[in-house]
Amino acid sequence: MTNNSEEQWKKIIGLGASSHRKSYYPELQEQIVELKRKNEELHAMNEEILATEEELRQNYTELQQRENELLASRSRFQEVLENSIVAFYKRNYLTDSYEYISPAIIEITGYTPDEATLFTVDDIHSRVHPDDTTEIKEYVQDVITRGGGRGAMEYRFRHKDGTELWLKDIFCIVVDSSGNPLYSIGSIQDITEHKKVEVIAKRSQEKLVYLNNVTIQETLNANYALTGYVELLKELNTDETLLPYLEPVHSLTRKISDILQYAKSYQDLGSKKPAWHNLSIVVLNAISHLDLSHLSREMELEGPECYADPLLEYAFFTIFENVVTHGKNATHLSLRYQEGDDSLSLIIEDNGVGVPAEVKDLIFEKSYARDKGMGLFLVREILSLTGISIIENGTPGKGARFEIRIPASGYRFAKSD
Repeated sequence: MTNNSEEQWKKIIGLGASSHRKSYYPELQEQIVELKRKNEELHAMNEEILATEEELRQNYTELQQRENELLASRSRFQEVLENSIVAFYKRNYLTDSYEYISPAIIEITGYTPDEATLFTVDDIHSRVHPDDTTEIKEYVQDVITRGGGRGAMEYRFRHKDGTELWLKDIFCIVVDSSGNPLYSIGSIQDITEHKKVEVIAKRSQEKLVYLNNVTIQETLNANYALTGYVELLKELNTDETLLPYLEPVHSLTRKISDILQYAKSYQDLGSKKPAWHNLSIVVLNAISHLDLSHLSREMELEGPECYADPLLEYAFFTIFENVVTHGKNATHLSLRYQEGDDSLSLIIEDNGVGVPAEVKDLIFEKSYARDKGMGLFLVREILSLTGISIIENGTPGKGARFEIRIPASGYRFAKSD
């Protein structure tokens, strides 16, 4: 716009130099600026609305995609539930009924999901074998008392047609803040065939153990008789040239007896369930079978208990016997424990000759035991049944040091009265 044109425009709107309304110019100018500013704000807001609309459109698309994925996943999961040989369930403790139980239940128990859903706790117990009912009640109550969590149990159950079957129930109980059970989710599986095989295997094992016991005992009896005859020959023999031959025979009969005793102990390994043992009592019983009168003793083992095979006492006996047999000039024996972050270490030390460095890793091996006796090999086997390890880490020439490491789940401290 030229200067003349601008002047002409100002006159038209009454802002020119010759206008009588030129005093309104600053006010109108401010209004124009304010209108421009608001126009810019509206433009910015429009841009923001457009961006938000695009973001909402993207979010909607993502939600649609996730919903489709969820529907597909739910469909696959439903297909698994409907075709699995395992019955899945959710049980509500407040209503004493099942909220859901999958179709596989009819193949397992003969009852339809609709029938099974109505079962109360008493209905279930009435169908469980009487010998298993009390154990089930105590086990479930124990899980609840511990604050809920996972559990598993096996029990006999009466099928709808009256036949007996074995079920395995794996579950997780959820409790409220006061420890009251809310619900449990889990699975039920028919393990009847597995139990039949287990029974046959157990019977076969019992027969094998019986045969081994008879064989070992009869061989021991024969070996004792042979040892007696060798002793008589040594006493009655008048031919000095025969003595070098009689002593090896006597030594061999002793070795045969030791091997048979170890075989008996190894056969018994794992035949009984592990249990909690008071370590102080176990150690006292173990050393009571040995002559340790020549050793000063320092025992610090009050309090800890260990979850181990019933042959734990034999394991300690063998370790202490090793001190007596191989410690030679040992005059002191100590036993103490150290608690770590994830384990408890029992440390047995003597001040004898120790174990040579080159055999530290071999003394617990079967190949080494073949020549030196099965003792420490059997000790390792006994302890390993419940995840306990043993090493020898003493200083050669200064004494043996056996360290028995018990995992966190395998030890506890006895409650004081």
